Amino acid sequence: MKYFTHPIVIVDVETTGFGPTSEVIEIGAVCLDEYGRIRTEFGALIQNQNTLDATAYKAMRINKISKEQLDRADSLEQVRERFISWWNAIPQENGIKAVAFNQSFDSRRLNEIGIQLPWGECLMKMTKYIMTQQGKPPLNKNGHRKSSVSLKEACGFFGLEYPENAHRALEDCRATALVACKAIQFWHQEQANAFA
Repeated sequence: MKYFTHPIVIVDVETTGFGPTSEVIEIGAVCLDEYGRIRTEFGALIQNQNTLDATAYKAMRINKISKEQLDRADSLEQVRERFISWWNAIPQENGIKAVAFNQSFDSRRLNEIGIQLPWGECLMKMTKYIMTQQGKPPLNKNGHRKSSVSLKEACGFFGLEYPENAHRALEDCRATALVACKAIQFWHQEQANAFA
């Protein structure tokens, strides 16, 4: 089954928190062809430049990333150069779009480190819309509608397995890729060219 009009790249970043001094410490990306098959993948940890504080260590525990792993990782400049080379090696015959689950966060953080990509639709917004249209809006623990939906909730809604190694960039990209293939089937009913 053909899901997309052209290949797409699912992108995800992991950071040391959400504040102004937090850093991008991992980039993951998965290129899918029009049929939802993985063409190629990218994954890299990035050595931190700032001193790690309590917030950073908390984020790293969630992401299952250790200080020792970051100490051995390549610099931001090296990873940025490798990612851009990887992106440029993808056939661009029909144009290509980057897609992320939490796109406003990922696109902003990539821009901050000098990676500008052409973006398609936000999968979190698509999923929330689809869930609401299907009569299953995302709810908080008090039963009130939430303004967003998590990747875990999206996997549950679409009947997909949430990865055991969630919160690592490449694993989240692989899960998001499956969500994209499911979401686009619903989305086609609303907007045939969501990723155009």
